[in-house]
Amino acid sequence: MTYGKKAFLLALQCVVLMIGALSVYVLVFSREISNLRVSNEITEGWGGEVRFKGVQASSAFNVNTDTRRPSSYTCDATVDTRSLHRGIYEAEVFTANLGFKAVFDGEKLRQMYGPDVAFTLDFPENRIDRLGEVTINGKPCRWIHHNGFLIVKANIADIPDDVVIQSSFATRGSGGLYLTRVGYTNRITIDGKAANPSFQGSSLPLAREVGDSSRFSASWEGSNTSSSNLYSDYVGTKFLTGVDRYQKVTRTLKYSFIIIILTYIAVFLTEILRRRSIPLLNYFFIGAALVIYYTLLLSFVELMAFGWAYLVAAVMTVGLISVYMGYITKSKKMGLTIGGILTVYYGACYVMLVSTYALLLGSILLFCAVALLMFATLYSPQRTAPPALPSTPQ
Repeated sequence: MTYGKKAFLLALQCVVLMIGALSVYVLVFSREISNLRVSNEITEGWGGEVRFKGVQASSAFNVNTDTRRPSSYTCDATVDTRSLHRGIYEAEVFTANLGFKAVFDGEKLRQMYGPDVAFTLDFPENRIDRLGEVTINGKPCRWIHHNGFLIVKANIADIPDDVVIQSSFATRGSGGLYLTRVGYTNRITIDGKAANPSFQGSSLPLAREVGDSSRFSASWEGSNTSSSNLYSDYVGTKFLTGVDRYQKVTRTLKYSFIIIILTYIAVFLTEILRRRSIPLLNYFFIGAALVIYYTLLLSFVELMAFGWAYLVAAVMTVGLISVYMGYITKSKKMGLTIGGILTVYYGACYVMLVSTYALLLGSILLFCAVALLMFATLYSPQRTAPPALPSTPQ
């Protein structure tokens, strides 16, 4: 069989193998949907996401009238997460302690509502596990239940300047914690313990830190001058678990075509350089092992961290193909060479998965791989020196 015909048949094999990789992609999607369904069942009693909209002022006689936002607002949240398991599925839940301080302009409140003002805690009462004491300018006050929310009423006639209301409460939930920047100027901080926090919202935190011991902290500052779309200006943290690992497997699958093609090219060049034919069936078995790698990765990632799952699946696949190539070519050296090439491929793929500059690194690594394969075709150990010219008879 000519090399051109064999290359064409190998290209057809790659197409068949990519159909197999596509079936693995469908399997990953199905497992992700199942994980979401079971996670929702696990966290059903925890109330889902927590969204705290802050504190606003209104008339004490009609709390449904136009409300006024605080001139400055501070909210601090401390979060403690833990994983709940049901078989291979898991869900992240958390408890949170929130403390807030809202400062209102006393003169403007009196102009709008008179001396009697109500402050509404814009958070459902049934989501509060423990309610702390509320104070207005240091004076203890009493929360009042109103239509599923909590309000506190006060007479501010004797408060000449700023009206400061402070309190705290504990809540619990799952998925994420989000805090509205309800004041004209705001300072929001969220810290605590979480394995994989993702900071989200209308702006990124000014400062953030994620430690090795699952400790994290983030802070936001800024103004919110919008009045028509107030509650869209929120910041917060999403806590990722099992869904994130399926997304990583999906991202890994995106590089499957490149790895299969480059591996086939490396084996094909081995055949050319060693002038030893490798049957198409052996190529297909190697390609099948490359596709099965992704099912191994999916299986292991449901039982352990993604990094360890990637390592175990890669070692198994590289080891299998290396030994197989050693038997095919009857050369341990070639088996180790192919194993080394595959190690570079999977190592480069992992770097692209965890790097911020994935596209740049992927392009550079792909360029280097193609360059090495190009220059490898210029060398063949089977070449021999041209025969020497016969000596001229004396």
